[in-house]
Amino acid sequence: MNTQLIEEFFYSRASKRIAERVKSSGLKYAEIYKPDHKQISRIVNNERNKNNRFLICDAVIDNFYIDDASGKSIECGLLATNELHFSSVTEILWGTDSEIDDYLYLLFKTLWNEYANNNIESEIYLCDYVPYAKNSTYFNLLFNSWNTYPAIFYGIKEDTIIEELEPSKETALFFLYQKCKDAFCLYFHHFIAEHPSFHKLDKTISDVLFPSFVTIIENHRPNQSSLGLRVRDLINADLSNVASMIASGDYDLYKASLNKASSDYILALESIQNVYCIKKRNEAD
Repeated sequence: MNTQLIEEFFYSRASKRIAERVKSSGLKYAEIYKPDHKQISRIVNNERNKNNRFLICDAVIDNFYIDDASGKSIECGLLATNELHFSSVTEILWGTDSEIDDYLYLLFKTLWNEYANNNIESEIYLCDYVPYAKNSTYFNLLFNSWNTYPAIFYGIKEDTIIEELEPSKETALFFLYQKCKDAFCLYFHHFIAEHPSFHKLDKTISDVLFPSFVTIIENHRPNQSSLGLRVRDLINADLSNVASMIASGDYDLYKASLNKASSDYILALESIQNVYCIKKRNEAD
Protein backbone atom coordinates (compact mmCIF):
# COMPACT_ATOMS: atom_id res chain seq x y z
CA MET A 1 0.00 0.00 0.00
CA ASN A 2 1.46 3.35 -1.08
CA THR A 3 0.95 6.08 1.50
CA GLN A 4 3.37 8.66 0.08
CA LEU A 5 0.78 11.00 -1.39
CA ILE A 6 -1.18 11.13 1.87
CA GLU A 7 2.04 11.66 3.84
CA GLU A 8 2.97 14.53 1.55
CA PHE A 9 -0.52 15.97 1.99
CA PHE A 10 0.16 16.41 5.70
CA TYR A 11 3.89 17.22 5.46
CA SER A 12 3.48 20.00 2.91
CA ARG A 13 0.76 21.72 4.93
CA ALA A 14 2.66 21.44 8.19
CA SER A 15 5.78 22.79 6.51
CA LYS A 16 3.95 25.77 5.06
CA ARG A 17 2.16 26.45 8.36
CA ILE A 18 5.39 26.45 10.35
CA ALA A 19 7.32 28.41 7.72
CA GLU A 20 4.74 31.20 7.87
CA ARG A 21 4.93 31.37 11.67
CA VAL A 22 8.73 31.35 11.64
CA LYS A 23 8.84 34.12 9.03
CA SER A 24 6.38 36.33 10.89
CA SER A 25 8.25 35.82 14.19
CA GLY A 26 11.51 37.17 12.76
CA LEU A 27 13.43 34.60 14.80
CA LYS A 28 16.52 32.79 13.61
CA TYR A 29 16.31 29.01 13.44
CA ALA A 30 18.78 28.65 16.32
CA GLU A 31 16.54 30.82 18.50
CA ILE A 32 13.75 28.33 17.99
CA TYR A 33 15.70 25.10 18.34
CA LYS A 34 19.26 25.56 19.50
CA PRO A 35 20.18 21.85 19.79
CA ASP A 36 19.99 21.50 15.97
CA HIS A 37 18.79 24.55 14.07
CA LYS A 38 19.07 22.62 10.78
CA GLN A 39 15.97 20.72 11.84
CA ILE A 40 13.94 23.93 11.54
CA SER A 41 15.46 24.60 8.12
CA ARG A 42 14.45 21.14 6.93
CA ILE A 43 10.92 21.58 8.25
CA VAL A 44 10.23 24.96 6.64
CA ASN A 45 11.65 23.69 3.34
CA ASN A 46 9.78 20.37 3.58
CA GLU A 47 13.01 18.40 3.31
CA ARG A 48 13.31 14.95 4.85
CA ASN A 49 16.37 12.78 5.35
CA LYS A 50 17.58 10.12 7.81
CA ASN A 51 17.61 12.76 10.59
CA ASN A 52 13.97 13.72 10.14
CA ARG A 53 12.37 10.93 8.16
CA PHE A 54 8.89 12.05 9.26
CA LEU A 55 9.68 15.77 8.79
CA ILE A 56 8.96 16.89 12.37
CA CYS A 57 10.77 14.98 15.08
CA ASP A 58 8.98 14.90 18.43
CA ALA A 59 11.97 16.57 20.09
CA VAL A 60 11.72 19.62 17.84
CA ILE A 61 8.22 20.31 19.10
CA ASP A 62 9.05 20.59 22.78
CA ASN A 63 12.56 20.18 24.20
CA PHE A 64 15.19 21.88 26.32
CA TYR A 65 18.94 22.50 26.35
CA ILE A 66 21.45 23.49 29.01
CA ASP A 67 22.68 27.06 28.62
CA ASP A 68 26.49 27.09 28.61
CA ALA A 69 26.80 30.39 30.46
CA SER A 70 24.23 29.93 33.22
CA GLY A 71 23.94 26.16 33.37
CA LYS A 72 20.18 26.57 33.37
CA SER A 73 17.71 24.42 31.49
CA ILE A 74 16.12 26.43 28.67
CA GLU A 75 12.93 25.31 26.92
CA CYS A 76 13.02 25.30 23.15
CA GLY A 77 11.11 24.01 20.15
CA LEU A 78 8.08 24.87 18.08
CA LEU A 79 5.59 24.69 20.92
CA ALA A 80 7.83 26.27 23.55
CA THR A 81 8.69 29.29 21.38
CA ASN A 82 5.98 31.82 22.28
CA GLU A 83 6.68 34.00 19.26
CA LEU A 84 5.38 31.25 16.96
CA HIS A 85 1.98 31.35 18.69
CA PHE A 86 1.24 27.63 18.45
CA SER A 87 -1.29 26.64 21.06
CA SER A 88 -0.91 22.86 20.81
CA VAL A 89 0.91 19.99 19.17
CA THR A 90 -2.25 19.32 17.16
CA GLU A 91 -2.12 22.79 15.67
CA ILE A 92 1.54 22.35 14.70
CA LEU A 93 1.02 19.01 12.97
CA TRP A 94 -2.52 19.09 11.66
CA GLY A 95 -3.57 22.75 11.74
CA THR A 96 -6.19 24.89 13.43
CA ASP A 97 -9.86 23.91 13.29
CA SER A 98 -10.32 26.44 10.50
CA GLU A 99 -7.41 25.04 8.50
CA ILE A 100 -8.72 21.51 8.92
CA ASP A 101 -12.19 22.55 7.74
CA ASP A 102 -10.59 24.11 4.67
CA TYR A 103 -8.69 20.98 3.64
CA LEU A 104 -11.08 18.26 4.78
CA TYR A 105 -12.74 17.70 1.39
CA LEU A 106 -9.38 17.64 -0.39
CA LEU A 107 -8.17 15.05 2.14
CA PHE A 108 -11.32 13.01 1.54
CA LYS A 109 -10.75 13.21 -2.20
CA THR A 110 -7.08 12.24 -1.88
CA LEU A 111 -7.89 9.26 0.33
CA TRP A 112 -10.55 8.17 -2.14
CA ASN A 113 -8.21 8.39 -5.13
CA GLU A 114 -5.35 6.66 -3.36
CA TYR A 115 -7.21 3.84 -1.70
CA ALA A 116 -10.99 3.52 -1.84
CA ASN A 117 -11.18 4.02 -5.58
CA ASN A 118 -9.31 0.73 -6.13
CA ASN A 119 -10.46 -1.25 -3.12
CA ILE A 120 -14.24 -0.87 -3.07
CA GLU A 121 -16.97 -0.82 -5.70
CA SER A 122 -16.45 2.86 -6.37
CA GLU A 123 -18.91 3.01 -9.27
CA ILE A 124 -21.80 2.09 -6.95
CA TYR A 125 -21.02 5.07 -4.70
CA LEU A 126 -20.47 7.53 -7.54
CA CYS A 127 -23.64 6.44 -9.35
CA ASP A 128 -25.62 7.65 -6.36
CA TYR A 129 -25.31 11.05 -8.04
CA VAL A 130 -27.86 11.24 -10.88
CA PRO A 131 -25.86 13.21 -13.50
CA TYR A 132 -22.90 10.83 -13.19
CA ALA A 133 -25.18 7.77 -13.17
CA LYS A 134 -26.69 8.99 -16.44
CA ASN A 135 -23.37 9.84 -18.10
CA SER A 136 -21.56 6.74 -16.90
CA THR A 137 -24.36 4.37 -17.90
CA TYR A 138 -24.73 5.88 -21.36
CA PHE A 139 -20.95 5.90 -21.82
CA ASN A 140 -20.76 2.19 -20.99
CA LEU A 141 -23.71 1.55 -23.28
CA LEU A 142 -22.26 3.44 -26.24
CA PHE A 143 -18.76 2.02 -26.00
CA ASN A 144 -19.66 -1.53 -25.18
CA SER A 145 -18.35 -3.98 -27.78
CA TRP A 146 -21.84 -5.29 -28.54
CA ASN A 147 -23.41 -1.89 -29.21
CA THR A 148 -23.98 -1.24 -32.91
CA TYR A 149 -26.12 1.89 -32.68
CA PRO A 150 -25.05 5.55 -32.80
CA ALA A 151 -25.72 7.81 -29.85
CA ILE A 152 -28.50 9.66 -31.63
CA PHE A 153 -30.55 6.45 -31.65
CA TYR A 154 -30.53 6.60 -27.84
CA GLY A 155 -31.64 10.23 -27.93
CA ILE A 156 -28.28 11.51 -26.70
CA LYS A 157 -25.17 13.21 -28.07
CA GLU A 158 -21.92 11.26 -27.86
CA ASP A 159 -19.81 14.40 -27.46
CA THR A 160 -22.00 15.61 -24.59
CA ILE A 161 -21.66 12.32 -22.69
CA ILE A 162 -17.88 12.32 -23.15
CA GLU A 163 -17.53 15.98 -22.15
CA GLU A 164 -19.74 15.67 -19.08
CA LEU A 165 -18.44 12.32 -17.79
CA GLU A 166 -15.39 13.51 -15.83
CA PRO A 167 -16.93 16.74 -14.47
CA SER A 168 -19.97 14.80 -13.27
CA LYS A 169 -17.66 12.20 -11.71
CA GLU A 170 -15.89 14.96 -9.78
CA THR A 171 -19.22 16.28 -8.54
CA ALA A 172 -20.35 12.75 -7.71
CA LEU A 173 -17.42 12.47 -5.30
CA PHE A 174 -18.37 15.81 -3.75
CA PHE A 175 -21.95 14.50 -3.46
CA LEU A 176 -20.64 11.42 -1.63
CA TYR A 177 -18.54 13.65 0.63
CA GLN A 178 -21.63 15.61 1.63
CA LYS A 179 -23.22 12.36 2.81
CA CYS A 180 -20.09 11.32 4.72
CA LYS A 181 -19.02 14.79 5.87
CA ASP A 182 -20.24 14.73 9.47
CA ALA A 183 -18.90 11.23 10.15
CA PHE A 184 -15.60 11.94 8.41
CA CYS A 185 -15.11 15.25 10.23
CA LEU A 186 -15.89 13.70 13.61
CA TYR A 187 -13.54 10.79 12.94
CA PHE A 188 -10.67 12.93 11.69
CA HIS A 189 -10.74 15.17 14.77
CA HIS A 190 -10.64 12.02 16.88
CA PHE A 191 -7.78 10.71 14.76
CA ILE A 192 -5.57 13.78 15.19
CA ALA A 193 -6.28 13.88 18.93
CA GLU A 194 -5.09 10.28 19.17
CA HIS A 195 -1.95 10.92 17.10
CA PRO A 196 0.08 13.86 18.46
CA SER A 197 3.14 12.86 16.41
CA PHE A 198 4.27 12.34 12.82
CA HIS A 199 6.50 9.46 13.92
CA LYS A 200 5.82 6.45 11.68
CA LEU A 201 3.16 8.44 9.85
CA ASP A 202 3.25 5.97 6.96
CA LYS A 203 2.23 3.13 9.27
CA THR A 204 -0.42 5.27 10.96
CA ILE A 205 -1.96 6.02 7.58
CA SER A 206 -1.93 2.43 6.34
CA ASP A 207 -3.03 0.81 9.61
CA VAL A 208 -5.42 3.41 11.01
CA LEU A 209 -6.48 6.18 8.64
CA PHE A 210 -7.10 4.14 5.49
CA PRO A 211 -9.19 1.38 7.13
CA SER A 212 -11.28 3.87 9.11
CA PHE A 213 -11.89 5.93 6.00
CA VAL A 214 -13.12 2.87 4.11
CA THR A 215 -15.43 1.97 7.01
CA ILE A 216 -16.99 5.44 6.84
CA ILE A 217 -17.48 5.07 3.08
CA GLU A 218 -19.04 1.61 3.42
CA ASN A 219 -21.42 2.91 6.08
CA HIS A 220 -22.77 5.29 3.42
CA ARG A 221 -23.17 2.76 0.63
CA PRO A 222 -26.17 3.64 -1.57
CA ASN A 223 -29.19 1.38 -1.13
CA GLN A 224 -32.41 0.75 -3.02
CA SER A 225 -33.60 4.30 -2.28
CA SER A 226 -30.72 5.83 -4.27
CA LEU A 227 -32.04 8.07 -7.04
CA GLY A 228 -28.83 7.67 -9.04
CA LEU A 229 -29.04 3.89 -9.01
CA ARG A 230 -32.67 4.13 -10.10
CA VAL A 231 -31.53 6.24 -13.03
CA ARG A 232 -28.85 3.70 -13.95
CA ASP A 233 -31.40 0.89 -13.83
CA LEU A 234 -33.96 2.89 -15.84
CA ILE A 235 -31.45 3.49 -18.61
CA ASN A 236 -30.33 -0.13 -18.69
CA ALA A 237 -33.86 -1.55 -18.49
CA ASP A 238 -35.88 0.90 -20.61
CA LEU A 239 -33.95 3.59 -22.44
CA SER A 240 -31.33 1.17 -23.77
CA ASN A 241 -34.08 -0.36 -25.93
CA VAL A 242 -34.86 2.90 -27.70
CA ALA A 243 -32.09 2.42 -30.28
CA SER A 244 -33.27 -1.01 -31.43
CA MET A 245 -36.85 0.27 -31.67
CA ILE A 246 -35.76 3.15 -33.90
CA ALA A 247 -33.44 0.98 -35.99
CA SER A 248 -36.13 -1.63 -36.63
CA GLY A 249 -38.86 0.91 -37.27
CA ASP A 250 -41.04 -1.02 -34.83
CA TYR A 251 -42.60 2.03 -33.20
CA ASP A 252 -44.66 1.25 -30.13
CA LEU A 253 -46.58 4.23 -28.75
CA TYR A 254 -46.90 2.67 -25.31
CA LYS A 255 -43.16 1.94 -25.00
CA ALA A 256 -42.29 5.32 -26.47
CA SER A 257 -44.49 7.03 -23.87
CA LEU A 258 -42.81 5.07 -21.08
CA ASN A 259 -39.38 5.95 -22.40
CA LYS A 260 -40.27 9.64 -22.58
CA ALA A 261 -41.60 9.53 -19.01
CA SER A 262 -38.37 7.86 -17.87
CA SER A 263 -36.29 10.43 -19.73
CA ASP A 264 -38.25 13.35 -18.25
CA TYR A 265 -37.91 11.82 -14.79
CA ILE A 266 -34.13 11.53 -15.18
CA LEU A 267 -33.81 15.12 -16.38
CA ALA A 268 -35.86 16.38 -13.42
CA LEU A 269 -33.75 14.44 -10.91
CA GLU A 270 -30.57 15.62 -12.62
CA SER A 271 -31.63 19.24 -12.32
CA ILE A 272 -32.54 18.86 -8.62
CA GLN A 273 -29.21 17.28 -7.68
CA ASN A 274 -27.24 19.78 -9.77
CA VAL A 275 -28.86 22.64 -7.87
CA TYR A 276 -28.14 20.89 -4.55
CA CYS A 277 -24.43 20.45 -5.33
CA ILE A 278 -24.04 24.02 -6.58
CA LYS A 279 -25.57 25.26 -3.32
CA LYS A 280 -23.28 23.06 -1.21
CA ARG A 281 -20.18 24.13 -3.14
CA ASN A 282 -21.08 27.78 -2.68
CA GLU A 283 -21.52 27.19 1.05
CA ALA A 284 -18.10 25.50 1.16
CA ASP A 285 -16.48 28.45 -0.64
